Amino acid sequence: KEISIKKYPEQKEYTCIYTGISGFKQVFNEFVNIYDGTDEILVIEFSEEIETSQTVKNTILNIAKKRVETKTNLRILINEKLRENYGKIREKEKYSQVRYLKKNEATFSTGLSIYKDYVIQHIWDKKEPKIYLIKNKEIANSHKKYFNLIWNNAKK
Repeated sequence: KEISIKKYPEQKEYTCIYTGISGFKQVFNEFVNIYDGTDEILVIEFSEEIETSQTVKNTILNIAKKRVETKTNLRILINEKLRENYGKIREKEKYSQVRYLKKNEATFSTGLSIYKDYVIQHIWDKKEPKIYLIKNKEIANSHKKYFNLIWNNAKK
């Protein structure tokens, strides 16, 4: 089931669930349209799919281009084992800061993206990825604190 962010722009809070590759692409392509450079994006990247799924990698890199156009800052946490390939790509992007999580402690099949009052939790399942979009200021602020705790303990 796919629901558009555009349907609820004025609501203070809501939750939507997206499924499948098309849902993954839809939520992130719509998400990038709210970037305006007034806040930063915080990301805990899921690891294995970045290296194995060209669709996921292309979608994320296309979103990165749009993010740079809006001069929106990004702080991203990536598994150390992705430093040499994906990590180097993200390090070269303008308005980006990258830190790395230990290889043996950071293998996730989920990812987290936070921007303003929005939280995206993406759960990667090769059969049907699921993406949970939450617009809620309190939840977003709580996730930002969680992100910063991890960020402060991650390696450059």
